[in-house]
Amino acid sequence: MATSNFKVYQSFDSADIISGKFNTVSSGFFPGGNVFFSQSLLLTSSAQVATASLFGGSYDILNGLYYTEVYDNSYSNPQVLFTIAYGNITGSGASNSDINQTQAIYTQYKNILLGNSDVDGMFSFRTGGTGSFQTVNSGDIYTINFSSMLTSNQIDPGQWNITLKGPTGTISLIDETPLKQVSNNSGVYEIISGSYDSSLGQTVQYGTGSYNGYGLFYPANGIIVLNASQLSSSIGLAVPPAGQSGSLADQYQIQIYNALVNASGSSIRIRKSEFVPSTHYFVRVKNQDYNFTNNPTFVYNAKNVPTGNSPGDIIAGLSASPTTYVTTIGLYNDVNELVAVAKLSRPTHKDFNSEILCRIRLDF
Repeated sequence: MATSNFKVYQSFDSADIISGKFNTVSSGFFPGGNVFFSQSLLLTSSAQVATASLFGGSYDILNGLYYTEVYDNSYSNPQVLFTIAYGNITGSGASNSDINQTQAIYTQYKNILLGNSDVDGMFSFRTGGTGSFQTVNSGDIYTINFSSMLTSNQIDPGQWNITLKGPTGTISLIDETPLKQVSNNSGVYEIISGSYDSSLGQTVQYGTGSYNGYGLFYPANGIIVLNASQLSSSIGLAVPPAGQSGSLADQYQIQIYNALVNASGSSIRIRKSEFVPSTHYFVRVKNQDYNFTNNPTFVYNAKNVPTGNSPGDIIAGLSASPTTYVTTIGLYNDVNELVAVAKLSRPTHKDFNSEILCRIRLDF
């Protein structure tokens, strides 16, 4: 009979471990893993519209001077879903010329999202057909900055949809994924008019599929930049006259919140993804290994001992031709501490004439 190998632990060879892989896990953006959230249930905090003693009675940075936080409808434990802000490249709409918070907002998002790639230092948006589009600049922007805690690694392109209702109209927005024949590797998507089609499981554009200069979407940053001038023309959202200061800046940024809430019957749809690093372990059980077990069914007990044997002896038939069934694989560290357990979907037969190869994926 072949020599038996009674090993308890088996070390991995370097070729048996593959690391550096990533597993994409997608889920709903909103608390509880929900993909949809009713826009009419969005809330703001009264603390963000309270005047402060700083800045001569103007608005404190934490009280809506630069941005307004938008929450879910959990009154006991409200969760910040996103922040909204208004930015102007020249500072129009600022509370006063000394603070100039609208210019600060525009500059902040320009530095984060454009960096040195845009020589004129302005956000540019496409207009026209997909094959003959033009680019227009805008010094007025609204921003929707989704909570980094909820965003994980990215907001999924082609898997979000918001509706805005202004004084003169309503518009439903998506990114340009339906217009793309190949995947977008630039990290930024144009925003177009469209909606999410649940029967297809994807967003679809409205009309013939053209650009209207609505805005830009940055999946990895979790940021939507909207062209305030275009939204003023499309649905009547107000923008400050050039050079205006001394106004309450939140009256401009809060328009996006009002446009969301006023779209009664509409829900924001957002899906996010998390890139989970994973390591793959290939467990190779050769024909000579693990053919015996310390399971009590493998030995005689006190009630069924035949003549010439003792309790605890291996059953005669299993001694000559052992058969086991593998159900569980344990992963141990260098000091033989169990750190992970993998369960097979069903017991797998093992004897001297068979081998087993299992792949274990460990996400962490």
